[in-house]
Amino acid sequence: MLVKGVCRALRKRVTASDVARRAGVSRSLVSAFLNSTPGITVSAENRAAITSAIRELGYTVNVQAQSIKTGRSNCIAVYGDVYNALFLQLVEGVQRASGPAGYHVLLYGQGRNMEGREGLTALYRQGRIDGVITLDFPEPLNPSWEEAVREWGIPYVTVEGIPASPEILSVETDYAASIRQALEFMEAEGWASPVYLNVLPSDRPQTRGDRQRLEAYESWMREKGRQPRVYPVPDEPWSRRRGWWREWLAAQKLPLGVLSNWSRGALHVYRAAHEQGLQIGRQLFVMSADDTERVSRHMIPAVPCIEIPYGEMGEAAFALLHQAMAGRGGTAGVASAGDGANVAAVASVGDGANVAGAAGAGNGASVAGATGASDGADATGAAGASEGASAAGVDGVRCAANGVHVERAANAAPKNAAAEIRRVVEARLFTGKE
Repeated sequence: MLVKGVCRALRKRVTASDVARRAGVSRSLVSAFLNSTPGITVSAENRAAITSAIRELGYTVNVQAQSIKTGRSNCIAVYGDVYNALFLQLVEGVQRASGPAGYHVLLYGQGRNMEGREGLTALYRQGRIDGVITLDFPEPLNPSWEEAVREWGIPYVTVEGIPASPEILSVETDYAASIRQALEFMEAEGWASPVYLNVLPSDRPQTRGDRQRLEAYESWMREKGRQPRVYPVPDEPWSRRRGWWREWLAAQKLPLGVLSNWSRGALHVYRAAHEQGLQIGRQLFVMSADDTERVSRHMIPAVPCIEIPYGEMGEAAFALLHQAMAGRGGTAGVASAGDGANVAAVASVGDGANVAGAAGAGNGASVAGATGASDGADATGAAGASEGASAAGVDGVRCAANGVHVERAANAAPKNAAAEIRRVVEARLFTGKE
């Protein structure tokens, strides 16, 4: 069968030579302009001509060529369980921080198999990524993976993992403190002796985070002179556990306060209460220690919960990773902020090249100017900075995010700036009344 159609020629990639011809200058002068080559002055007239040619032709820097020259891909890998809703929240935060800094994110998902990280090592050795962020269970990291990170010098940050080596950067939250926060809120609301639903994962052992939550509940209850009441229940679909939930709730003495370690437990209690005609808020008060499914605000009434801010943890992880990548030389720091945070000016430099500021900010963040540099980047309108420079008296990287605590290791500091090695991001309380 003959198919008729219109064949359009593929548009040829615009090169620096094309820019030179359009601007009426030499190829070497265009290169000097793009790279801010030391010792070569580009007149205002030629700068205007080159800038105009770039705009008219739609020229962009050849990233592959730039990568060969700089040894950087401006791409990072984010690794985790793609079936885990928390991982997607983490990726959102990483993208918010990395995008304004000029980095692309490679989603390296391994399904529910949390091994298979050899590919990450290969990608780094091939120069296809500049660093790695992983979302791990709150447990010790795989020793072979830690060894690979150290052996190849991979800039790396674990979110929630427990590194054995002090060289590994990490971001985590304080699960014990979050449970105490929930219990104090429940007590203030008049539910001083809640029972604890310990929802158990069906595909793995409980993690350190699960254990910290349970221990914090038991400790808090004993401190108050009350008897802890813990009900372990497998994490199974409602259709399979419906009878158990109905029987469990029917056996409880009302009124009853319930704190579930996972949001699914709280939702199952809501369903059982609805089927038995019980009123949430009067006969039952239900709270969750997380909001994995992001449905707490949409329930009627809303489910009070502790929100683990994986988005902010992603932002914090990228800030640490960028710091680690800066320590290798080449492009340096980025400013990143969480909601409402203010970030001061940051100097970002490569091998003598200048580029308009690499400053990243989250919702509501304000950034007070940044200078940056990346070898081979367009310098139009940018304030120049030589290698090792700092802006407005600010050295290295500064990241501000609501509720973020920072530990620093002076002996790991690149270019006289104290290097952050660990961040603890505080959980947030959602009262259900907002």
